[in-house]
Amino acid sequence: MKALASKLLFFIAKPFTEVRPEERTKTFLMFVYFFLTISTLYILKPVRSSLFLSEFSAEKLRYINIGEGIFLILVVWIYSILARRFSHRVLYPSVLGFLIAVFVAFWYFVKQDIPYLSAAFYIWQSAFSALVTTQFWILANDIFRPAEAKRLFGLIISGGSLGGILGGFLTSLAVKRFATEDLLLVVVFILLGCIFLIRKLWKSVEPDHIRRRPNTDKKDPETGGREAALAAEAGKHPFATVSYLALITGIIVIAKVSSTVVENQFSGVVQMAVQGKDALTAFYGNFYGWLNTVSLILQLVLTGKILKHFGVGISLWILPAGLTALSFVSILSPALFIGVFYKMFDAGMNYSIQQASKEILYLPVPAQLRRRVKPAIDMLGFRGAKTLAGIYMAFAAPALGLSVEKLGVLVLILMPVWFVLTWFIHRKLHCYADAGL
Repeated sequence: MKALASKLLFFIAKPFTEVRPEERTKTFLMFVYFFLTISTLYILKPVRSSLFLSEFSAEKLRYINIGEGIFLILVVWIYSILARRFSHRVLYPSVLGFLIAVFVAFWYFVKQDIPYLSAAFYIWQSAFSALVTTQFWILANDIFRPAEAKRLFGLIISGGSLGGILGGFLTSLAVKRFATEDLLLVVVFILLGCIFLIRKLWKSVEPDHIRRRPNTDKKDPETGGREAALAAEAGKHPFATVSYLALITGIIVIAKVSSTVVENQFSGVVQMAVQGKDALTAFYGNFYGWLNTVSLILQLVLTGKILKHFGVGISLWILPAGLTALSFVSILSPALFIGVFYKMFDAGMNYSIQQASKEILYLPVPAQLRRRVKPAIDMLGFRGAKTLAGIYMAFAAPALGLSVEKLGVLVLILMPVWFVLTWFIHRKLHCYADAGL
């Protein structure tokens, strides 16, 4: 059965990427692993939102956002300690086993209607999302050589998009027969499958494939020039690299702050329009299913073409420009269909064109520096931005007298800063283009 599914996958993928015979087993297993991992996220997101909105008003989400970033720092610190003390063969399944135990505990105690447990679960789900996706990509870097990664990671990422589609629509269907909290047991069984896949992966991979990435890479002809240019510039101006990374960090942080505000506004609109815990779960499940469908279409159809024809400098303008227009519309008409389109545009762009553009921004950074700073920026900067967003909403919304349905005003306030950061990034990239790099 596995062999038949593997052949079908590679037959479909053949026009898009080359998968060599010796790579097929590990690529198929990683594709399925990522598919299952992302499906759990889009089962848990509707569950966390419905449990929280059934107990609290959407205005309280801003305080949860503050707690998310703080708790994630603790989780990352504990995980880093464990990673130094245990081999990856032991660490990966052990972490998943611990997560299974936590979800079983949440499933039991949620049924007891314990106050504030939904808030704790909301924060926990955010940490779970960061932990399992980061662990997946660390495992991918262990298993795939750099040349293999360039060819195969796109195929593996598409498995995540399909997992998001399945997770969302499965949730909306399952909640018609089971209680919202019982979906936590579905996640438990999926994580058990992930442990099985990890064991199969370690057995299928040749020993020489599992090695640390070398300290120096062969220069990519398309990016080596930019790295050399940035290194030369850093020699003349010691803070050049730091300032460029600061611009990247700024773009990532402000995009996440804005997205968190949009999410809070969307939750407020949904809470007004949809009543009942299971109804909320079904609504969010359908929403995330369609969101991942839209994201997959954008990834396959538009992202590559836009980057090819217009470049990353122009692509970075699309999300802030669209959010500016949609924020005005959402303020004037806080209807559910407007909120759905607003959130769909923000998340769909962040998962496709904006995500690809952000990754390309790292290419001019020297490889050794990139490996040191990228995880910190992507994990702590990205998640810490949710804490900043929570603090921003907690102070600015009451000061301006804004209800949760009018939080688009706070997005508009951020837009001038976003446009300035994008302009500086565009200018930096334009200088490289003028130099023929």
